[in-house]
Amino acid sequence: MNSTVGPDESTGSHPLNTEDLPGSLVVGTDEVAAITAYHDGPVETYGSLTVEGTLTGPLTVESLGRVIVSGDIEGPIDVRVAGSVVILPSGRVAGTIVNHGSVVNHGWRSGRVEGRPPEDSEGSIVAEPLPGIDRYPTLPTR
Repeated sequence: MNSTVGPDESTGSHPLNTEDLPGSLVVGTDEVAAITAYHDGPVETYGSLTVEGTLTGPLTVESLGRVIVSGDIEGPIDVRVAGSVVILPSGRVAGTIVNHGSVVNHGWRSGRVEGRPPEDSEGSIVAEPLPGIDRYPTLPTR
């Protein structure tokens, strides 16, 4: 099932959970969404997405799309030209990052990087997986 989410008129965002929107999720241009619990499936954003909970699956950040991660992402991330991802100090990402836009890491990340290297700030953690694997299969327990 594919889902498209738009802004909540009262708050400007739409909290997501898998009971409401299972499967694929698309956040449109000028739309705002937040994953506050758990979402298993691919996500594509042209607008603004906040990951406060856990996203398991591929994330595509299209041109002018924005993602702020304070929770967990387990899966590959594809950042297109003019797309941006910011991993906050509480955020964690495990998966290959294909970066043609901007990725700034203040938190924890593991996985191969293709394209532009992320900007890993002082104090961020870059966990190198064991030889022969692309990333840690799951994130460490908080």
